Amino acid sequence: MNSRAKMLGMNDTVYTDCTGMGEGNVTTAKDTALLCSELAKYKNLTPYLTCWLDTVRDGKAELVNLNRLVRTYKGVTGMKAWGSEKAGSCIAATAEKGDMSVCVVLNGCDSQEDMNAEAKKLLNLAFDTYEIYTPELPEDMVKETVVCGGEELSVELAPKGLYPIVIPRGTYRMVECDFTAEEKLDAPVKKGETAGEIRYTMGGEVILEGKIVACKEVKEMNFICGIKKLVYNLLSMQ
Repeated sequence: MNSRAKMLGMNDTVYTDCTGMGEGNVTTAKDTALLCSELAKYKNLTPYLTCWLDTVRDGKAELVNLNRLVRTYKGVTGMKAWGSEKAGSCIAATAEKGDMSVCVVLNGCDSQEDMNAEAKKLLNLAFDTYEIYTPELPEDMVKETVVCGGEELSVELAPKGLYPIVIPRGTYRMVECDFTAEEKLDAPVKKGETAGEIRYTMGGEVILEGKIVACKEVKEMNFICGIKKLVYNLLSMQ
């Protein structure tokens, strides 16, 4: 568990048992959010994490989910509520609206009622204040010219290292795209070879940057390929 936590970037978390509730277990709201964000990727867990009521021992014992948000907040995809005398009332909850996913974590609340009310406020604030921006390549960057045997060919380009990001709602048109690319590439060109760099800025601040790469390989033309191409062109003219 500790090894996996480090892999997820949970650098302020230490587990001393499998429950996380015993002496010596420590974590932070940030680390808990990292853990929940990873768990949210596994959609097969959602039915378990959002289950409100279940029974065990042939129906003799009843289990009720302490995460009341699974019943009271539309879009909640799960996680967990817990508490102790030392930690207070705590909750980690994930929710989705449209293409945006949010995780809120609260530690040390005075009561479950305060905890749930504050969690709802934070979720509403996130969904009302922010939106997802999905970067796209400008139309004039979709293809690049490749010089092969003195002939100019075109190769399709694709972004690398770009991903959807969260921006303040209503600022979509403020995002500016700037890129630097080679005017022409010389064959041979390998698939995935860097053809340029791209960055997205807002108000002069870089919010996302990545590379532009070739989608396919373009081999250098040799003597045999040149003869074949010449014969093909001659036959095409007839």
